[in-house]
Amino acid sequence: MRSLTGAVVSVWGKASCRQIMTPTLTSGIRGTEVYTEMFSKQGGRTYFCNCHGVLELAALAPARAIKHTDEALEFLTRLVGERTTWQVSGREGSKILEREYGC
Repeated sequence: MRSLTGAVVSVWGKASCRQIMTPTLTSGIRGTEVYTEMFSKQGGRTYFCNCHGVLELAALAPARAIKHTDEALEFLTRLVGERTTWQVSGREGSKILEREYGC
């Protein structure tokens, strides 16, 4: 997926490697949930949250979650027949995972 402006929350089922590309970031994805937003008025900055799952990413600066919720990710994950990491582990929401993932 190539995104030049705006924002998107996405859920990717387990399959062959996919990529998200923005003007300042490229990420290889294998079964994960992510939120990506490009800020054109802030020097072309990209905000990227690996909400759960595994990915390949370079040049990551931790930040708090913005403009997406655990509930939205749980809904989207159900649409592709998956469960979030916190649902699989029996925990409530990714807030518990903030310390581990910086998200």
